[in-house]
Amino acid sequence: MHFARIYSPVTTPSGIRGYIHISTHCVGFADRMQEMTASEPLFVSSPTSIRAGSFARTCQAAHLLGRVIRHKNDQSLEPLFRLSEAAQLYRTIRALSLLLLAELNASRDVGTATALCYSSLMVLCKCYSCPETIRGQNPREEMEMQETALNGRKAAARDVVGFAQHLKLSMAFNIASASPLTSDCLYQAAANHAWLSRESGAAESAEATNEIRGALRMLDGRWRVAGK
Repeated sequence: MHFARIYSPVTTPSGIRGYIHISTHCVGFADRMQEMTASEPLFVSSPTSIRAGSFARTCQAAHLLGRVIRHKNDQSLEPLFRLSEAAQLYRTIRALSLLLLAELNASRDVGTATALCYSSLMVLCKCYSCPETIRGQNPREEMEMQETALNGRKAAARDVVGFAQHLKLSMAFNIASASPLTSDCLYQAAANHAWLSRESGAAESAEATNEIRGALRMLDGRWRVAGK
Protein backbone atom coordinates (compact mmCIF):
# COMPACT_ATOMS: atom_id res chain seq x y z
CA MET A 1 0.00 0.00 0.00
CA HIS A 2 1.35 3.40 -0.99
CA PHE A 3 1.69 6.31 1.38
CA ALA A 4 -0.43 9.30 0.43
CA ARG A 5 0.01 12.88 1.40
CA ILE A 6 -2.76 15.18 2.50
CA TYR A 7 -1.93 18.83 2.84
CA SER A 8 -3.88 21.58 4.54
CA PRO A 9 -2.81 25.09 3.50
CA VAL A 10 -1.81 27.65 6.08
CA THR A 11 -1.01 31.23 5.25
CA THR A 12 2.33 32.27 6.72
CA PRO A 13 3.00 35.85 7.86
CA SER A 14 5.27 36.37 4.87
CA GLY A 15 2.45 35.51 2.50
CA ILE A 16 4.13 32.30 1.42
CA ARG A 17 1.82 29.34 1.48
CA GLY A 18 2.93 26.52 3.74
CA TYR A 19 1.41 23.11 4.29
CA ILE A 20 0.64 20.74 7.12
CA HIS A 21 1.64 17.25 6.04
CA ILE A 22 0.26 13.86 7.03
CA SER A 23 1.64 10.49 5.96
CA THR A 24 -0.68 7.67 6.91
CA HIS A 25 -1.67 4.18 5.82
CA CYS A 26 -5.36 4.92 6.29
CA VAL A 27 -5.21 7.89 3.93
CA GLY A 28 -3.41 5.75 1.39
CA PHE A 29 -6.27 3.27 1.64
CA ALA A 30 -8.80 6.06 1.20
CA ASP A 31 -7.02 7.38 -1.86
CA ARG A 32 -6.88 3.97 -3.46
CA MET A 33 -10.56 3.45 -2.79
CA GLN A 34 -11.28 6.78 -4.48
CA GLU A 35 -8.92 6.00 -7.39
CA MET A 36 -6.58 8.89 -6.63
CA THR A 37 -2.93 8.55 -7.54
CA ALA A 38 -0.32 8.64 -4.79
CA SER A 39 1.56 11.38 -6.61
CA GLU A 40 -1.44 13.72 -6.72
CA PRO A 41 -1.50 15.73 -3.48
CA LEU A 42 -4.83 16.78 -2.03
CA PHE A 43 -5.04 20.44 -1.07
CA VAL A 44 -7.79 22.12 0.90
CA SER A 45 -7.77 24.77 -1.82
CA SER A 46 -7.74 22.26 -4.67
CA PRO A 47 -10.46 22.64 -7.29
CA THR A 48 -13.48 20.40 -6.78
CA SER A 49 -12.52 18.52 -9.96
CA ILE A 50 -9.95 16.73 -7.77
CA ARG A 51 -12.25 14.32 -6.00
CA ALA A 52 -11.62 13.13 -2.47
CA GLY A 53 -13.74 10.53 -0.76
CA SER A 54 -15.51 11.00 2.53
CA PHE A 55 -12.89 8.95 4.38
CA ALA A 56 -10.02 11.09 3.06
CA ARG A 57 -11.89 14.26 4.02
CA THR A 58 -12.57 12.84 7.48
CA CYS A 59 -8.85 12.12 7.87
CA GLN A 60 -8.09 15.75 7.01
CA ALA A 61 -10.63 17.07 9.50
CA ALA A 62 -9.55 14.64 12.23
CA HIS A 63 -5.91 15.66 11.78
CA LEU A 64 -6.82 19.32 12.23
CA LEU A 65 -8.92 18.53 15.30
CA GLY A 66 -5.88 16.78 16.73
CA ARG A 67 -3.77 19.86 16.03
CA VAL A 68 -6.31 22.02 17.88
CA ILE A 69 -6.37 19.70 20.90
CA ARG A 70 -2.56 19.65 21.04
CA HIS A 71 -2.48 23.43 20.71
CA LYS A 72 -5.03 23.84 23.49
CA ASN A 73 -3.17 21.56 25.89
CA ASP A 74 0.39 22.68 25.15
CA GLN A 75 1.17 25.34 27.73
CA SER A 76 4.88 25.43 26.86
CA LEU A 77 4.46 27.47 23.67
CA GLU A 78 5.97 30.93 23.56
CA PRO A 79 3.00 33.38 23.78
CA LEU A 80 3.52 35.15 20.45
CA PHE A 81 4.09 31.86 18.61
CA ARG A 82 0.98 30.44 20.27
CA LEU A 83 -1.13 33.30 18.92
CA SER A 84 0.39 32.90 15.46
CA GLU A 85 -0.31 29.17 15.47
CA ALA A 86 -3.89 29.76 16.63
CA ALA A 87 -4.48 32.18 13.76
CA GLN A 88 -3.00 29.70 11.27
CA LEU A 89 -5.15 26.88 12.59
CA TYR A 90 -8.25 29.05 12.39
CA ARG A 91 -7.63 30.01 8.77
CA THR A 92 -6.87 26.43 7.79
CA ILE A 93 -9.93 24.91 9.43
CA ARG A 94 -12.19 27.68 8.17
CA ALA A 95 -10.95 27.11 4.61
CA LEU A 96 -11.61 23.37 4.88
CA SER A 97 -15.06 23.92 6.40
CA LEU A 98 -16.05 26.15 3.45
CA LEU A 99 -14.84 23.55 0.97
CA LEU A 100 -16.74 20.82 2.81
CA LEU A 101 -19.89 22.94 2.87
CA ALA A 102 -19.72 23.24 -0.92
CA GLU A 103 -19.25 19.48 -1.22
CA LEU A 104 -22.10 18.87 1.23
CA ASN A 105 -24.40 21.07 -0.86
CA ALA A 106 -23.36 19.04 -3.88
CA SER A 107 -24.67 15.91 -2.11
CA ARG A 108 -21.23 14.57 -1.25
CA ASP A 109 -21.05 12.33 1.82
CA VAL A 110 -18.82 14.56 3.96
CA GLY A 111 -21.08 15.09 6.98
CA THR A 112 -18.66 13.60 9.49
CA ALA A 113 -15.74 15.66 8.21
CA THR A 114 -17.89 18.79 8.30
CA ALA A 115 -18.93 18.10 11.89
CA LEU A 116 -15.32 17.60 12.96
CA CYS A 117 -14.34 20.91 11.34
CA TYR A 118 -17.08 22.77 13.20
CA SER A 119 -16.07 21.09 16.46
CA SER A 120 -12.46 22.15 15.88
CA LEU A 121 -13.43 25.73 15.15
CA MET A 122 -15.57 26.07 18.26
CA VAL A 123 -12.97 24.46 20.53
CA LEU A 124 -10.24 26.72 19.15
CA CYS A 125 -12.33 29.88 19.30
CA LYS A 126 -13.48 29.17 22.85
CA CYS A 127 -9.83 29.20 23.94
CA TYR A 128 -9.42 32.83 22.83
CA SER A 129 -12.85 34.43 23.12
CA CYS A 130 -12.87 35.06 26.87
CA PRO A 131 -11.42 38.22 28.50
CA GLU A 132 -9.10 36.01 30.57
CA THR A 133 -7.10 35.27 27.42
CA ILE A 134 -5.86 38.87 27.32
CA ARG A 135 -2.69 38.74 29.43
CA GLY A 136 -1.07 41.96 28.27
CA GLN A 137 2.10 40.30 26.96
CA ASN A 138 1.24 40.93 23.30
CA PRO A 139 -1.82 43.19 23.55
CA ARG A 140 -2.30 43.92 19.85
CA GLU A 141 -2.03 40.29 18.78
CA GLU A 142 -4.14 39.14 21.72
CA MET A 143 -6.93 41.58 20.87
CA GLU A 144 -6.84 40.57 17.20
CA MET A 145 -7.09 36.88 18.09
CA GLN A 146 -9.90 37.53 20.55
CA GLU A 147 -11.88 39.37 17.88
CA THR A 148 -11.24 36.56 15.41
CA ALA A 149 -12.30 33.99 17.99
CA LEU A 150 -15.51 35.79 18.94
CA ASN A 151 -16.54 36.23 15.31
CA GLY A 152 -15.46 32.70 14.44
CA ARG A 153 -17.36 31.19 17.34
CA LYS A 154 -20.57 32.93 16.30
CA ALA A 155 -20.07 32.08 12.63
CA ALA A 156 -19.46 28.40 13.36
CA ALA A 157 -22.51 28.19 15.63
CA ARG A 158 -24.58 29.87 12.92
CA ASP A 159 -23.27 27.50 10.23
CA VAL A 160 -24.12 24.49 12.39
CA VAL A 161 -27.80 25.47 12.27
CA GLY A 162 -27.79 24.88 8.51
CA PHE A 163 -25.78 21.71 9.05
CA ALA A 164 -28.37 20.52 11.59
CA GLN A 165 -31.12 21.06 9.03
CA HIS A 166 -29.14 19.02 6.51
CA LEU A 167 -28.66 16.25 9.08
CA LYS A 168 -32.37 16.13 9.86
CA LEU A 169 -33.22 15.67 6.20
CA SER A 170 -30.51 13.03 5.83
CA MET A 171 -31.57 11.12 8.94
CA ALA A 172 -35.22 11.20 7.90
CA PHE A 173 -34.16 9.41 4.73
CA ASN A 174 -31.59 7.03 6.23
CA ILE A 175 -30.94 7.30 9.95
CA ALA A 176 -28.61 4.28 9.88
CA SER A 177 -25.99 6.42 8.12
CA ALA A 178 -25.86 8.99 10.93
CA SER A 179 -22.48 9.25 12.65
CA PRO A 180 -22.10 9.75 16.42
CA LEU A 181 -19.17 12.07 15.64
CA THR A 182 -21.67 14.73 14.56
CA SER A 183 -23.01 15.10 18.09
CA ASP A 184 -20.19 17.21 19.52
CA CYS A 185 -20.54 20.12 17.10
CA LEU A 186 -24.30 20.09 17.67
CA TYR A 187 -23.84 20.23 21.45
CA GLN A 188 -21.27 23.02 21.23
CA ALA A 189 -23.36 25.09 18.82
CA ALA A 190 -26.51 24.64 20.90
CA ALA A 191 -24.60 25.81 23.99
CA ASN A 192 -23.30 28.85 22.10
CA HIS A 193 -26.77 29.79 20.87
CA ALA A 194 -28.25 29.27 24.34
CA TRP A 195 -25.58 31.62 25.74
CA LEU A 196 -26.31 34.23 23.06
CA SER A 197 -30.02 33.92 23.76
CA ARG A 198 -29.49 34.55 27.47
CA GLU A 199 -27.09 37.44 26.86
CA SER A 200 -29.03 39.28 24.16
CA GLY A 201 -32.52 37.84 24.31
CA ALA A 202 -32.34 37.41 20.52
CA ALA A 203 -35.23 35.31 19.24
CA GLU A 204 -33.11 33.88 16.41
CA SER A 205 -30.67 32.38 18.94
CA ALA A 206 -33.50 30.61 20.75
CA GLU A 207 -34.84 29.33 17.43
CA ALA A 208 -31.37 28.12 16.46
CA THR A 209 -31.05 26.26 19.77
CA ASN A 210 -34.37 24.50 19.15
CA GLU A 211 -33.36 23.60 15.58
CA ILE A 212 -30.14 21.98 16.80
CA ARG A 213 -31.93 20.19 19.64
CA GLY A 214 -34.27 18.71 17.06
CA ALA A 215 -31.31 17.25 15.19
CA LEU A 216 -29.89 15.85 18.45
CA ARG A 217 -33.20 14.18 19.27
CA MET A 218 -33.25 12.54 15.85
CA LEU A 219 -29.63 11.45 16.26
CA ASP A 220 -30.57 9.84 19.55
CA GLY A 221 -32.77 7.48 17.58
CA ARG A 222 -29.60 5.95 16.16
CA TRP A 223 -27.00 6.67 18.86
CA ARG A 224 -27.76 7.08 22.57
CA VAL A 225 -25.64 10.20 22.84
CA ALA A 226 -28.17 12.98 22.47
CA GLY A 227 -31.37 12.25 24.32
CA LYS A 228 -31.11 14.75 27.19
